[in-house]
Amino acid sequence: MNNWQAPEGHPISEERAKQLLSGPLADVYRSILRASCAPIAWYRSDRRDLGVLHNGTVTFLKTPDCLLGVTAAHVLRAYLADLENQKVTLEIWDTEIQDLRSRIVSLPRPGGTDIATFRLDERLLKSIGKAVVPLSNWPLRIPQEGRGIMLAGYPAIERLADRNGINYGLFTAIVIARTVSDRQITWLIEPDAQLPNANVPPPPPKYGLGGISGGPLITWVESEHYVASYALGGIITEHPDYTNNEFSIERVIASRADLISASGRVIE
Repeated sequence: MNNWQAPEGHPISEERAKQLLSGPLADVYRSILRASCAPIAWYRSDRRDLGVLHNGTVTFLKTPDCLLGVTAAHVLRAYLADLENQKVTLEIWDTEIQDLRSRIVSLPRPGGTDIATFRLDERLLKSIGKAVVPLSNWPLRIPQEGRGIMLAGYPAIERLADRNGINYGLFTAIVIARTVSDRQITWLIEPDAQLPNANVPPPPPKYGLGGISGGPLITWVESEHYVASYALGGIITEHPDYTNNEFSIERVIASRADLISASGRVIE
């Protein structure tokens, strides 16, 4: 792992950075994450009372050529498999999407890149409740090992359903990239690294993150004059899963976002 260090003379020390992330700045970062993604879920059309069959996360990305919904390929394949076997209704937030199959731009084969893309438009995005697309910086940027990243998604464990609909809880993390390869980015979940005065408490041990697949991993970029910006760096594809209390590795893996072209095609 590359032990990255801030340049000498950097105006923000590590201690000051921790103070900032324990205050309102972290809320600003979380608002960016919240605007960048939404839950995607589906249920049997004739028996919604039976509950959600599956849920994942969709990341919204604006390229120079188009507006995209991006998720993990295994999430989209699960939906298509359920659609073959029964009549299902799919929603992003509480907006029903009846034509998702025809909107698909890229769905790599199983074993290929675990990223899928589909076309969106401004009208649909507005109906979902997303007025802006924060992830519009191009080209997409990949983080360096040891540097800051943000990620988010909608875990099924935080999903609540009642007669009025389905409510989702957003998981967010402002952390450090552990490893970066030619195809993946990883974050190791280290409870000891949590900020003691953070506004949002850390999740409990063995917290299942099933449902965050398809969520954004955002890269922070800094100019030579220390002006910060951000861009999509990856799409979450693997996470801890404690189904049936089985052991799970405490890490999150994202496929690199630069495998997505401006047209929405995904490099396998």
